[in-house]
Amino acid sequence: MSGDGLSVNQSVNGQPTLFVSDFDVAGLAIEGMVIVNTAGDDDFIGFALGFEPGDADPGSGAADYLLVDWKQGTQGFNFGPPSCTGGSVALEGLAVSRVTGIPTADEFWGHFDEDNATCSPLGHGLVELQRGATLGATGWADNTSYLFRFEFTTTSLKVFVDGVEELNIAGAFNDGRLAFYNFSQSDVTYSAFITEPLLAKDLTSGPDRDGSAWYDDFSDVTGLTLNGDAAQAGSVLRLTPAALWQGGSAFTTDPLTLGPGGSFSTHFAFQISNPGGVPDPDGPGADGVTFILQNDVAGNMELGGLGGDLGYTGILNSLIVEFDTWDNDAYGNDPDGNHVGTATDGNLGSGTAVGVAPRMNDGATFYAWIDYDGFADELEVRLATSPVRPAAPTLSEGGLGLTGLLGGTSAFVGFTSATGAAFNDHDILYWHFSSAIDL
Repeated sequence: MSGDGLSVNQSVNGQPTLFVSDFDVAGLAIEGMVIVNTAGDDDFIGFALGFEPGDADPGSGAADYLLVDWKQGTQGFNFGPPSCTGGSVALEGLAVSRVTGIPTADEFWGHFDEDNATCSPLGHGLVELQRGATLGATGWADNTSYLFRFEFTTTSLKVFVDGVEELNIAGAFNDGRLAFYNFSQSDVTYSAFITEPLLAKDLTSGPDRDGSAWYDDFSDVTGLTLNGDAAQAGSVLRLTPAALWQGGSAFTTDPLTLGPGGSFSTHFAFQISNPGGVPDPDGPGADGVTFILQNDVAGNMELGGLGGDLGYTGILNSLIVEFDTWDNDAYGNDPDGNHVGTATDGNLGSGTAVGVAPRMNDGATFYAWIDYDGFADELEVRLATSPVRPAAPTLSEGGLGLTGLLGGTSAFVGFTSATGAAFNDHDILYWHFSSAIDL
């Protein structure tokens, strides 16, 4: 384990090993990173959920937990004594299996449960339940970080890798610990794992007054109020279509309660595509999207000005984080036509702005993380072209005094966008919001 307690490294290549947490995980959402820091092997990395201390002890017949493991390459092997079950083939890809009793190494390797009275009777083995939706036959890559998310209850398990739902199973499962799992694979680092309560709303979609909003996509927009030109477009939230002089907003229908001092964390993905109209020096398309918390009089029906106003001008008692794709020099703090910035009380150019690359409006998917620590009165914004949260913020700003700015400890939360003489489709692909810090 690292000195700061934030990461664990498996340095040994050997039989199945588990590094076990000291807390139970049913009812929690868990996120963290894993990376294999070598190109010299191709075996199993993974996780156990519902594991109990003693489940791996010789003679234990009570073990019953879920194993999510990931093999880089298909490989047959016979481990020999003390394993008496014969060889097996481990398939490349991600899978979830149910583990009962004390399986042999061969059974862990090949995901099977052999009825062998000599050393591994039926019920001491693995039953594979599901393979990954996109990674079921694809191995992990060397020296590549992956963001895992687990949503685990005693009746269900969802597993996301880099924001994509790979596994989704239902059944009757035991509560227990989380464990990092390795089999014949060394130089693996698990890091930056965090947990938060998995609320009933988290299991479906929508906002909850207690401070959560959870939309894995927008095929259902229940709990949101859409204004202006905003619309549901298949599974995305389209704030504006690619047309001249459009404006749209989407806010939680009810205000969300924030954490201490206004603390919150949010994570979402957006796509700005189909640019057209009059170009600025940075290229075609306009004007960008914003994330906003506000308590103005119109509440969930707020919508500001069009064009460079980005749909937020005039919205009072507000904090805005803008992802701006048009260079409006007249607004004072636009460094270029591709920047991240902040504003308050619906005033353009009232905060901090930082130029970013690459261009946000050429159709690529961008991932954003916004965190406000009410104790430190510090806002951090992160932006990336992959769903891996960057260590360093893209923009940070202090001294906001969020609850004073909002005039309370709750707010309508959502997004705005606008077009003018230039335009794009402005889409939000998914959105997670929590009143806990570091979602």
